[in-house]
Amino acid sequence: MSKLFSGSGILSMLGILTLLVIGTLGFLAILDVWSPADWFAEDVEDHTGQIAVPYTAFPIPAYTKITRDHLVNPRTMQPSVIWINEELAKRDGIMTHMGEVRGRVLKYNKGAGYVFTEDDFFPKGTREGLVAAVPAGKRAMRVSAEDIVGLYGLHPGDRFDLIATMAVETTPEDLDRLNIGGVYGQRLALEAKLTNALKRATVHYVVRGGVVVQPVMSREVAYTVTTFTRGEMTRTKPVQEAVIAVEPEEALALTEALTIGATISAVPRSGQPNAEKIELNLEDPVQIGNPLSTGRFGPDLIPEMSTVEMIDGDKRSLNAVVGKQ
Repeated sequence: MSKLFSGSGILSMLGILTLLVIGTLGFLAILDVWSPADWFAEDVEDHTGQIAVPYTAFPIPAYTKITRDHLVNPRTMQPSVIWINEELAKRDGIMTHMGEVRGRVLKYNKGAGYVFTEDDFFPKGTREGLVAAVPAGKRAMRVSAEDIVGLYGLHPGDRFDLIATMAVETTPEDLDRLNIGGVYGQRLALEAKLTNALKRATVHYVVRGGVVVQPVMSREVAYTVTTFTRGEMTRTKPVQEAVIAVEPEEALALTEALTIGATISAVPRSGQPNAEKIELNLEDPVQIGNPLSTGRFGPDLIPEMSTVEMIDGDKRSLNAVVGKQ
């Protein structure tokens, strides 16, 4: 037993095993099952009829300009390409060269492992960042989600209208101060009661066809507080904001509405392809609760009325008359 595990015994066992391996490989070579060249052969894939297409090695956010770093696998530091059928790539409009992709600005968030098409990008020459998503001729505004109701849930590219509402405070003394008389005075007073003239509001479209550039997101805003022990300190608080694109004159109207504290509501538009062709052209402004308006009951029930100022010596009064003056 001691001789079996001696140095000469181990060498004899290794020799026997070597002869068995060589004999087995020789037998397989005779049967043409294995060849010594297989040990040195490289595993080369056949890409006949295929083309190397660049793809995203990692997620890329929207409004980003594609550079060389976006097309290189960060683990291997090699170009991130995938081999696909050349005819299929041409049919689907897939970009097959990195030069077509570099320098272009993405429209949407692009996940990892996706190829590129022309629909993924803004027109050539577009600047990167939020300004890329601002339609030509419009202006971008950053607004608080607390100031505009209805922005939550909208996505980049969604279209909407903004409506500003202001309550009109009226008291019974205000109606008495008008001193409306004439043959239609009593009728006008009755209409004021029926239409609840003391509760009125003005409603205006301040934005038509606005576009969401960046949906509602949380952002940290710095502010300064004064303490007794440490003096002035800078702290941050989260705010919910969105970036929208509007016409230049609408930016002025929206700023005015926000400044005077109007209630502003976002009214999303339809996202269907034929929505623009069937949208109604509403009058602007729209007034609600005006006792002189005929829109609430129709012109057949209440004729359009106006007032005429009457001067009798040193007395002045307003008389209600039918029709426009």
